[in-house]
Parts: sequence; C-alpha cells; structure tokens
Amino acid sequence: MKGKKEIQLANFNCTFGTVEENASPMLKYFTEIIYPAFKRKKKYRKTFFFEDIKLGENKKIGYYLYGKIIKDTTLEITSRYDWENNTLVDTDEKYRSSPFSEFILMLNNHRLLFIPGSKGHPRLSSLKTLLKYNIERVIKEHNKKSLPEEELPEIYSFDIIEIPKKTDVFKQIEMFEEIKSFSLEFIKLNPEPLSGILQNIDSIRERCGSNSSKYTMKNPTEKKVIAEIIQESNGLASFSMEARKKDESEVREYKNDNFKVTRELIFPEHETLENNINLAINDSFNDPRINDAKRAEKKLYEIVVEKIKTFIF
Repeated sequence: MKGKKEIQLANFNCTFGTVEENASPMLKYFTEIIYPAFKRKKKYRKTFFFEDIKLGENKKIGYYLYGKIIKDTTLEITSRYDWENNTLVDTDEKYRSSPFSEFILMLNNHRLLFIPGSKGHPRLSSLKTLLKYNIERVIKEHNKKSLPEEELPEIYSFDIIEIPKKTDVFKQIEMFEEIKSFSLEFIKLNPEPLSGILQNIDSIRERCGSNSSKYTMKNPTEKKVIAEIIQESNGLASFSMEARKKDESEVREYKNDNFKVTRELIFPEHETLENNINLAINDSFNDPRINDAKRAEKKLYEIVVEKIKTFIF
C-alpha cells in the first residue's frame, strides 16, 4: 500500500442460518468461518487467492481485517514489432504475472475499503466470488468431520455491494434519453435496516418470508425517483439499469459500480503497512457513507474482540 491509490467503498453483508428470524450476523461466526475463509490459501479456478491476511486495531473503528487478493496468471505474447527491420514478427513468449488488490474490512461497521492495484488487478467482484467460495468450503470441510450438534450453519445471505455516491445522481440519470428497465435486488441485511422508499419496496419480500427478492420496473419515466432509490440504496441493495444516453444509440447496462465514488489517497512510501492502513481508515471517515454506517451490536462485538485477541497476541 504505497503511493497514490484509488479507494472504493462497499457494504459487506453476510449472515448464517436458515430462516430470517434466527439468521446470525457475520461477527457471530467471524473466528469460526469468516477469518478461516480469508486465510484459506487455495486458488479459485487456478487464478485467484488471498494473501497477507492480517488482523489489527484502529483507534477510530476498532478491529479490522486487511489482506490482498492476487490474480496469478500467465501473459502470452504471440507477436512483437521489430522496429529495426520494420516488420511484425511471430513470438512465443510467456511471462508469469500476479497483479493484486488490497482490502480492509472494518468489523464494527461492516464497511469494506477496496484498493485496486496495477493494471490487470482483481476487481471487487472477484473478491466477492472468491470469498463466498471459501466460506462454503470452510463450512463443508468443518461439518464433514463434526458431530451434528457441532456443525456450522450454512450461508443465509451474502453480498458485497459497492456503495453509490450521495450527490449528483440525478444529474447522471438526466443524461439518459430513456430507461428500458430498472431492477432492484434485496437480501437479508446485516446489520442495517432499510428505510424510506427501499423499505416500502422490500416489505413484500419480508411479508413473504423470503431471504432475497428482485423487482424489475419496465420503462420507468420518473428519473428523480430512480435517482432517489440509487442514493438510498447505500450498499444495502444492488441495482441494474438498462438505459440509453442522449448521445448514444445503443442501450447499455448500468450497475452499482457505474455510480461509485472513489477516494484518492497518497500513501507514504516510507511508512509501515500498519500506519498506511490506519491512514486509509481514518481518511474514510471524511466520507458520510462511513459516518452514517450503523455499528455492530456492542455485546456481540465485545465477545468477538476477545476471540480476535487470541489470533493477534
């Protein structure tokens, strides 16, 4: 974590169990499931894996988990231009490459800071896919050798959703000539409740006793309402929109990622990793999306902290 970096903000949502009333938050099984899933050093599809997973403490937010997601790949070069002879020549060259991205999960408010690396770096979607796979493997491998009463619960809900910007969303929506469809997907959220328009829309899922739901609106014309929904989503719901901009003829798909706000921060080259992690966390509190985040239930967090200390000290 050195030099000028872009920082993306996401909401980390994970619960365990079988029904909404009894679903347990991520922190309850942090040391049994989440931490081992991050520490599991096996490649997903022979490409992605986690590395340098560390637990630490920050004065502002408490404990955090830091790590890297690495993309292990091979670059193949089949042609190269020869400037001396002004000709294109065939080659058969292969080079190993392992670009990576970094992340910081703040345990007390479920916010994830994602720091993309150099060209070809793993994206936030890759982290989400790899982590969910690892969680499922940790649970399966544990339950294989456990008595029924010692088994770990399955995933009830899981998502890592990029949090869209709070300002200028309507200005962006106004750029569209038409919106063909607008879809919202909800899951059982942890620990933040929905409010406003989103709460009204999601009430159908709750009344039906489902842990997820997706609603699609065809050809919506009230752009201001669409912008309001995007603003209120705040990483608590994922959305997708098929729309055409005024200066384009093609209909394109737009998602949370298209409305993201990235922060830029310069990490001193001479500082330790721990100091730069604290710099990233402390800087994030200049963003209202961090300040507005609800903190974990105090008693549960304190229990988890005692378990975490055994990994650090």
